[in-house]
Amino acid sequence: MKTKLFFAFLAVIIIALISNFIFRALMQSDFEEYVQGSREDQLYWVLAALEGSYENGSWERNQLRETVHWSIMLGFDIHVVDMDGNVIETAEDVLMDLEDNMRRRMESIIDFSSPKGEFEIYPLYVKGEQIGAIEIREMERIGNVAEKEKIFKKRGKEFLVISFLIAGGGAIFLSLLFSLFLTNPVKRLKEATETIAKGDFDVTVDVSSGGEMGQLARSFNFMSEALKREDMIRRHLASNIAHELRTPLTIMKANLEGLADGVVEYSEKEVRSLKEEVERLIRLVEGVEDVTRAEASFLRMDVMEEIDLTDLIERNILSVKKMAEERNVTLNHLSDGSFRIISDREKLNSIIKNLISNALKFTEKGKIAVNSGIEEDNFYIEVSDSGRGMETDEVEHIFDRFYKGLGSKGK
Repeated sequence: MKTKLFFAFLAVIIIALISNFIFRALMQSDFEEYVQGSREDQLYWVLAALEGSYENGSWERNQLRETVHWSIMLGFDIHVVDMDGNVIETAEDVLMDLEDNMRRRMESIIDFSSPKGEFEIYPLYVKGEQIGAIEIREMERIGNVAEKEKIFKKRGKEFLVISFLIAGGGAIFLSLLFSLFLTNPVKRLKEATETIAKGDFDVTVDVSSGGEMGQLARSFNFMSEALKREDMIRRHLASNIAHELRTPLTIMKANLEGLADGVVEYSEKEVRSLKEEVERLIRLVEGVEDVTRAEASFLRMDVMEEIDLTDLIERNILSVKKMAEERNVTLNHLSDGSFRIISDREKLNSIIKNLISNALKFTEKGKIAVNSGIEEDNFYIEVSDSGRGMETDEVEHIFDRFYKGLGSKGK
């Protein structure tokens, strides 16, 4: 799992790196387009200014030279030609006529020796008629403007590198953190599972973790406890079956052997005795099944839901109403009214059913009362009957498995 997490975060890092390269390329492309657009705007400004220096069929020389001067400051090397191809003004001519102080200042921002490549030709128009053209090419700019462009590109590159290092380093750190955070609990669960597989059901895992891992740990602990109880039920069941069935089987065997050997005379009494022992066996098996089924229901996790407790009790009373009438037992439910609770319906129904049926089983005649209500934040259910009850010294055995009182008649 650690390896999978590591490679997952590695994939994130690679995707981030590729995204950074793409973003850098797009940013530089946008910046170049911005610079190119600015140069085109400057070029159109030069064209408009040159066309404005032509009036009444001739060039206004001072305005023309001023326009060429500004075009040089913008980084353009230009030649202005007329319709016959004669050169009217050039950047070189303007530079030659500049004062030394002005020339030095311009050389601090423009490299006059840098123009390279072919000139591009743009026609000049006035009132829809061509008056000439300019040949233009760019010169390399130096100084603050060029430096700022370089700094911008450099800073953009540095930003992308730093952001990648932060994202990549953070991803690696998180991969290690999450691998430890996620794999350690899973590792503990794996070890606990192996322990259970060896037959040791006393193992539990820490449930201090939150979220899904905490829920998984709680489910595992419930499973461990359920397996432990199921194993205990299995052991007790085998022991109880052997203990409870031994006596009736021994009696039946002795009676059948006596009949077979002729020691015991065949009679209706003997048949009835054997029948009673068979019925006793059936009751024992049914009792074991009931207990096993009841305990098995408590091996699953609670399914909490809203329940009408009064309705649930009434349904259980109704299911044994006919049996109670046959035994001359009055069965009543005493309640303050209908109210709803949050509980596990199946388990609560099993508890109520067992309490009522047990009270009815040991009440020959009289009455059984089921009382329910709410006290503070809890609800209660009380089942009382007028049966023979238990002796004082037997009360301490009330929760012992398959314990029978002296008057239970084996039931």
